[in-house]
Parts: sequence; C-alpha cells; structure tokens
Amino acid sequence: MAGGPLYTGCCLCGDIKLEAFGELKWIAHCHCPSCQKVSGTGFATYAGFNKQDVRLTEDKLKTFRASVAVARSFCKKCGVPVKFEGEAWPDEVHIHLAMLDNAADLQPLGNVHVKTRLPWVHLEDGLVAFDRFPK
Repeated sequence: MAGGPLYTGCCLCGDIKLEAFGELKWIAHCHCPSCQKVSGTGFATYAGFNKQDVRLTEDKLKTFRASVAVARSFCKKCGVPVKFEGEAWPDEVHIHLAMLDNAADLQPLGNVHVKTRLPWVHLEDGLVAFDRFPK
C-alpha cells in the first residue's frame, strides 16, 4: 500500500481508526430489515471497499454473526456500527459511510432492498433502486 490512505475515519469515541488505501467500489443505502435495526432508522448507508485495502483497529471491534452468512462489527466501547461482511461479497468490506471523515463529500449511487423499506421512507433522491443487492 504505497502512499497514504485515500480515506480515513473513526467511530464516535475514537477507539476504532479506519484507513482505506483503495478506491471506493460503490456507496448505497440498504433498506433491508437487518440494516434498519443496526442503524436504528430507516436504512444504513455503506461504502464498499476491497477487503485488502482497509485497515481497522480490529482488537477494539466486537463482531456479531447476524446469520451464518453475515458478520456485523461494532466498536466495543461506544457501540457504533463499523462494518458489514457477507459471504455474497467475500473480497469486500462494507463500511458505514458516516465512519469516513469525508462522508459529506461522498454521494450514494443507489438504494437496495427497496421492497422492504419502511413506508415513511420516500425514495425521491433520484437514485437507482434495486429490489435486492446487485452482484
């Protein structure tokens, strides 16, 4: 990983530090029931990276197996959701967008799992919408 990170970030308490040395693969809002619960609101917004391009303070993370195929990781101290990893994307890590220092400068590309979105979430953002996550 030559040069400095392209993206940096941290959790609410600062215990989890993030550095990403590769380009973003995508950014999207996920409306599945699991993401609704983990975010405590209508959807979660993720940035997808190649797994080998991301460094995190792993010893400060607590991982929860949401299912056999899905792992969600949180800060042990402040509880902030940090990342999502799934068998469907073995070479990717999905970072909660708000973890990134420059999240305000980044634009989501779409909405996924829109069939399970909450009825008060209105998709008037002009982004492409998928019933499921595209491969």
